Amino acid sequence: MNHNYTDSISLVSVSVGGDIFYVYNIGRRFGFFGNIGARYVPLGAGKREFRDKWVVSNITNSKTEQFDIDIAGKFIINPTFGVMWHF
Repeated sequence: MNHNYTDSISLVSVSVGGDIFYVYNIGRRFGFFGNIGARYVPLGAGKREFRDKWVVSNITNSKTEQFDIDIAGKFIINPTFGVMWHF
């Protein structure tokens, strides 16, 4: 049996918000960072699509589903952290 599954999301939005960003330098060129962002999305929409295809012997079956996503009026909090190299 051969199976293939894909999932894709496309979003378009307008957002208003701010970020708090912190950097901790370990050396002259290396450090860590942390960020937290808060956004309000007054306008936004998107689509999500699932594609599922499988083959058993000589029989091929497939299924595709699409869903609309409405993100207008949502509040988003997005934390980010990581390692950085700067020059």
